[in-house]
Amino acid sequence: AVAGAPAPGEEPLDPAAYRSGAERLAAAGETGENTSVKALLPPGVHPAVYEPEFDRYGGRALMPAAESLFTLSSTLVLAALPKVRDERQRALLALRGTVAVAAALGDPAERAYYYAHGLGAWRAWAAEAGHPAELLDTITRVGGTAALDPDAHGPFTGWHARIAAHADEIRAQSPTHPGMVLFSHAHMLHNRLGLSLLEELRTYAVLAHAFPLPAGAVQDGASVPRTG
Repeated sequence: AVAGAPAPGEEPLDPAAYRSGAERLAAAGETGENTSVKALLPPGVHPAVYEPEFDRYGGRALMPAAESLFTLSSTLVLAALPKVRDERQRALLALRGTVAVAAALGDPAERAYYYAHGLGAWRAWAAEAGHPAELLDTITRVGGTAALDPDAHGPFTGWHARIAAHADEIRAQSPTHPGMVLFSHAHMLHNRLGLSLLEELRTYAVLAHAFPLPAGAVQDGASVPRTG
């Protein structure tokens, strides 16, 4: 295979379609440099300036641990991709990885709130990005019962252990709720798997359906995530 070349059945991204989509996303929830859309780069590897998002990941002291988790999720995805044949399988991996992240919060009620928050946040952002309500209704409609073991993490077992330890670090060292930081790690996993914001919205729709909020629980407003 040639690096950067489309796989059989894939079509190159149209530059105009890229710009249109990127402009919608930038307007919906980006900050700083990411609010300006750059031209689509040709296939290949390109240098870029890394700017650590200290606030997003719990503070400067916690950034090395976050970066270590970035490396681990990249390694896991690289190992899994040769065995993954289609988008559905990538989505199932993201689903399992997100369960592994939420389990690091410990309490089942807190996990349920995490899923509900993710569903609300991604739906709000998708709407701001211009996706019609009818489409979002379809994506978030989940029927039946999903057979998901919240404590079986499969290829993400080691990642879950590291994420759980990191959640303890966040509780000890940062005023940020660990769920907010772990939410970003789950998002980075979706990015590495090449999944869109609508596919990430579907992840949280499935999990919020499988693990609903306890009766009488009140969900506060969900903030709009950044793409990072």
